[in-house]
Formats: sequence, structure tokens, C-alpha cells
Amino acid sequence: MNVFQQMKELLNTGECTVVFTKKDGTQRMMTCTRDLNRIPEESHPKGTGRKESTEALPVWDIRKKAWRSFRADSIKKVTQRITLKEAQNEDHMFVTAYRYKQLYEGGTV
Repeated sequence: MNVFQQMKELLNTGECTVVFTKKDGTQRMMTCTRDLNRIPEESHPKGTGRKESTEALPVWDIRKKAWRSFRADSIKKVTQRITLKEAQNEDHMFVTAYRYKQLYEGGTV
């Protein structure tokens, strides 16, 4: 499974903070998801029949409350907060993912 598919799978079931490089060369940090349970119903995808890109990943920006996208090959860091079901008092464990270039060096995005 390539980085694009892994990110898609991760975001379909939760939210992540992604640091990526924009086309203009600046870095951006975005908390996002593709989990329809976390996206307002009126903003759910309409199903235009258009084939989804294999380069740009459309995500819901939780802070801006709007759809945005980023390229998988521009990802620098991904952080996912996982709520432990066994924990009391809403304790959280923070899991920091990795720079994808290091994990998939020489791989195909």
C-alpha cells in the first residue's frame, strides 16, 4: 500500500494534523479528516461521478470548516491523536507518525 492509500485509510476513520509543503513552497499545518461522522452533513461529498485524483487527497479542514487538498508527496509530518477506550477521564495517547519521505524512500507515491 502506498502513502496515498495509507493516508486515505487513516483519514477515513479519524482526524490527523498534517504538515505539508504547499505549491508555493510554504509549509502549512492542517487538522483534517475524511470521516463523514466528523463532517457536517451539508458538506458531505455529493458524488459528482468524477474520478478521484490519485495525486491530490481531498480532506475536510476541521478548523476552516471547508474542503482542502494536499499532495501525498508533499507531506512532512502526520500526527494522530488516539483516544484510548480503556482510559478513564478522557485520557489521550498522542502518536506522532513519521516523515513519509523517510518511510517510503524510493517508493511510489
